[in-house]
Amino acid sequence: MTAYDGYLYYLEEDSKYAEWVDWLQALLQNMAGNVINLTNMYNKIVVANENEDMELYWYIFGLIFNIMADFEPIDLEELEAYDDGDYEYNQDSNQYAGNPLS
Repeated sequence: MTAYDGYLYYLEEDSKYAEWVDWLQALLQNMAGNVINLTNMYNKIVVANENEDMELYWYIFGLIFNIMADFEPIDLEELEAYDDGDYEYNQDSNQYAGNPLS
């Protein structure tokens, strides 16, 4: 990948997010969703380093980078339905009446 390709990728990804906070939120959700995979990959990196297998070492680093760099924006439209007031909150059952996510 050349620097020009990286710049085009950056422009494409930048157009998906209205503000940097949206990007940060999606990044954190991606990290939280992949925490087990990332932990397992880190353990494989440690083993590869102990065995001096540099090819596997850098391959797993590439996989981690791919997981961390490839994520989509969070769709907040479904979650904002709760904020509209259309769904009444039932304190007895500790749930909203109606489920906009289904």
